[in-house]
Amino acid sequence: MTTKWPWWVTVGLVLTAVLSVVNIVPRYQAEQANRAVGIVVEGEVVRELAPSQGLSFDAGMEKLKAAGVNVLASNEQTAGELISNGILEVNPQPDGSFLVTGLPSQISRVEGPFESRFGQEGIGYYGITVQDVNLIRSLPIGLPSQDLEMAKSAGVPILARLGNPRGATENYINSTFSRIKESGDVRYYLPLGDEVMGSPGLVKSLQESLESSKINYVTAEFVKTVGDSAMVAKAPGNAIRLHAAQSAELIRMPKAAIVERYVKAARERNIRLLLIRPNVTSSDHALDDFADLIRSIRKGLEHEGLSIKAPRPYVEPTVSPILRALLGLAMVPALVYTLLRLGDMVAFKYQWALIVLGVLLGLMPNVSSLREISTLASAVLLPVLGYLWFFDRPGRNLWISFLGMSAISLVGGLPVAGMLVGLKYMLHVDIFTGVKVAVFLPVFVAAWIVIHKVTDWKEAMKQPIVWGSALTSIVVLLGLAFMYMRTGNDNPAAVSGMELKLRDLLDQWLVVRPRTKEFLIGNPALFIGIAIWARTIDIKWRAVGGFLLVVGAIGQTSIVNTMCHLHTPIHLSLIRIAIGLLIGCILGGLGWLVIRGFVPVSAREEKQ
Repeated sequence: MTTKWPWWVTVGLVLTAVLSVVNIVPRYQAEQANRAVGIVVEGEVVRELAPSQGLSFDAGMEKLKAAGVNVLASNEQTAGELISNGILEVNPQPDGSFLVTGLPSQISRVEGPFESRFGQEGIGYYGITVQDVNLIRSLPIGLPSQDLEMAKSAGVPILARLGNPRGATENYINSTFSRIKESGDVRYYLPLGDEVMGSPGLVKSLQESLESSKINYVTAEFVKTVGDSAMVAKAPGNAIRLHAAQSAELIRMPKAAIVERYVKAARERNIRLLLIRPNVTSSDHALDDFADLIRSIRKGLEHEGLSIKAPRPYVEPTVSPILRALLGLAMVPALVYTLLRLGDMVAFKYQWALIVLGVLLGLMPNVSSLREISTLASAVLLPVLGYLWFFDRPGRNLWISFLGMSAISLVGGLPVAGMLVGLKYMLHVDIFTGVKVAVFLPVFVAAWIVIHKVTDWKEAMKQPIVWGSALTSIVVLLGLAFMYMRTGNDNPAAVSGMELKLRDLLDQWLVVRPRTKEFLIGNPALFIGIAIWARTIDIKWRAVGGFLLVVGAIGQTSIVNTMCHLHTPIHLSLIRIAIGLLIGCILGGLGWLVIRGFVPVSAREEKQ
C-alpha cells in the first residue's frame, strides 16, 4: 500500500466524468426540446373581475389572453349549483321522492352524469326522480358552459379540475372524460380536492381513460394529493408539472417577488404550467392589475428563453444500458482506491474485502434496484478522495489544489445525474434518496482525515476536554444541524429576511444564484484552509487551517448535492456550481490577503 497518487485513479476519474456527460446528454436534449410554458387562469376569476370593469366575460378573457394567458382552468359544476341558482327545481312528491325539473338543455346536462353514477332508474320524461335529494345536489355534471364558451371564443385549451366522488366506478370515469372531451378543447386534467379521480383502486382506469381521450395529467408541485404519485409513476410520459400559489399568499408578496417565483419555477424546476391568481383583489382596475402581473411574468419567461405556448409532456430520455454499465466500471478505480486509503488509516487488515466492495459498487448500476447505492457511494467517497489527493502533496499551487479538489467532488456528483436519468426523476416523482447522507457523511470523514494529519487522534482522545475545544465542537454541531434542516426541497428551516434580500440581489445580478453554503461558507473556507496548510507547519496555524478545511467540506458536498437535484435542468446545475466556485475563490482570496501576514512561513516544506 502506498500513498503516492496512482495514474489509474486519474484515468478512472476522467472516464467517469466523460461517460457521465455522455449519459446526461439525452436528459439535456429532453429538457431543451420542451421550452413551452402555459400561463393558466381560473374561469371564475375572469367571471368575477371582468364585470368590475364593465366588461363581458369574453372581453375580460381577451384582455388576459393579450397579456399572456394561454390556458383556462375550469372547476366542474355540481347539480346543486344549478339548483341554488334556480336553474333546476326540486319538487317533493307524494310518495316522499323528489322530482328534479328544468329546461331540457339543463336536464340533459344532469342525465348523463346521473346515469353513469346510478344507472337509468329515475330518469323520466318530466325530469329525474330521486329518493334522496342530496344525490342530485352533490352530483358532478361537467364544466360550466360559460367557461367552455369563453375558452372557445378566446381559442385557448382548457385545464379541467374534476373531483373524486364517492362510489366512482370505471364506467363513471370513462364517461366523464368522454363527455368533457366532447364539450370543448380539454387538454389537461388536474385533480380537484385531496384525491385523484378513481383513487386508490381505479388509478389505472383513470390513466387509460386520459390516454384514450388525449388528455394530459397535471401534477401540482408541493401539493400532497392522494394517488398523484401513482398516476405520474404509471404514465410519466403523460404528466405535466404545475406551480400555483394562493391569492392570500400572493397579496403579501411584492410584485417583483411573485414574478421571480413563477419564472424560477419554470426555469429551474421543469414546471410547464403556471396557475396564476390575482395579487390585488380590491382595486378600481382589478382586471388590469391582474393582466399587468401576467404580462410581467410572461416577459420574465420570454427573457429566460421560454416560449408561451400550450405545453406538452417531456419525452422520456433513454440511456444505453451499455453506457451505464461502463460508467459503473469507470468508477471502480476511484472507489477502490478511496476505500483502501481509508482502510489503511484505521489499519484494516482485509484489504481484499475493500477491493471486492469497490468492484461490487461499480457493478451495481446494472441492477436498477441497486443503482442508487452505487451513485451514493460515488457521492460520498469522491469528495473524501479530494482530501486524500490534497494531503498527498499539499505544497501544490493554491489554485490547482482548490480547483482539483472541487473537480474531484464534481466527478462524484456527475454519476448521480448520469445514472439516474428518466422522466420520473425529471418530474420529481423519484428522487435521489441519499442526499442527506451525501451532504454530511463526507464532512465527518474529512474532519477525521484532518485530525489524523494534525495530531495523533488516539492520544488526543486521552487528553482532558478544554472549554475552547468543547465550545468549538458545539458550534460546529449546531451549524451542521441547521444545515441538515435546510437540506432538501421541503425543509422546515425558515430563511431569514437578510438572506432573502441577498438571494434577490444574486438572482438579479447572476445567471443563476449559487448556493449560499458554497460561495459564502464552504468555498472561501477551503481556499483559505489550503493556503494556510501549504504556507506553514506551525501547529497552531495548522489547527486553524485544518478547521477551515473541514468547513470547506461543506462546499464540496454541496457541489455533489447540486448534481443530485435531478428535476433541475442540468445546464443550470453546472452553471450554479461554476458561479459558486468563482465567487468562493474571490471571497477566499480576499480573506487570505487579510490574514496572510499573520501566518508564519515555514522554513521547509513538509515531506509527506
